[in-house]
Amino acid sequence: MVIICNEENLTINLKDYGIGFDSNKSHSGLGLNNITNRTKLIGAEIDIASNKQGTNTFLKYPLNKQNENEE
Repeated sequence: MVIICNEENLTINLKDYGIGFDSNKSHSGLGLNNITNRTKLIGAEIDIASNKQGTNTFLKYPLNKQNENEE
């Protein structure tokens, strides 16, 4: 895991070396959809790439952008 925080962004890169999953295949669970929806809700970006060598998750959260849902 690599976490970098500067004045503009908080970035988290998480990598595992498991068996991965087929990201092009439809999944019956809600986990990936929930992660994507919650990421968008806070104004962040997420990229999840997976293959037989593992999964790499990259999250970028802009610190200078206020959450539009907060008042």
